[in-house]
Amino acid sequence: MKNNKEIMKMCECAIFVGLAIVIDIIMKAIPLFNMPNGGHVTLCGLILAIMSFRNGFKYGIIGCFVYATVDLLIAPYSTSMVSIILDYYVAFGIFSICGLFKKVFNKINVLNIIVFLTCLIICHSIRFVSSTISGILVWDTKLGASIAYNAPYVFVSLAVSVVVGLMIFPLLNKFSKDKEIE
Repeated sequence: MKNNKEIMKMCECAIFVGLAIVIDIIMKAIPLFNMPNGGHVTLCGLILAIMSFRNGFKYGIIGCFVYATVDLLIAPYSTSMVSIILDYYVAFGIFSICGLFKKVFNKINVLNIIVFLTCLIICHSIRFVSSTISGILVWDTKLGASIAYNAPYVFVSLAVSVVVGLMIFPLLNKFSKDKEIE
């Protein structure tokens, strides 16, 4: 029985990663959402967070790293190892920490919504810091310039993720009750 639960979690994570990739490709195709040297507004953070909330940290980190690898292979903006680590694996791997709060969708209440929003804010903020550090180390930009470049797309992604996340939170609660993969 335990193997079936693990297989179901792996399959669900694969579906979430695929969804994040497809939505990311669509958003990259819209010039309005893209920065000239990489980085763009995306909902992948929300999708990776939901995946981690539903399946826990272990499956979250695996899914986030798979997503980062596929994103790197689809549209590599750097071949620098520092950039690859900071702009892909740290920036997207951080969303796996949402898996530490697995029960957040079990009940709709103010506390769970606050946890959900706080996790999104923390993860996007760490993504921002990671991308800003990469800008300084890899692209040889000043701190202010790196902040000015990364802040718009990361924090617009956060705002869009918060709005969409709040809109779908009741559905996530319903599907979590139907899902008994614990």
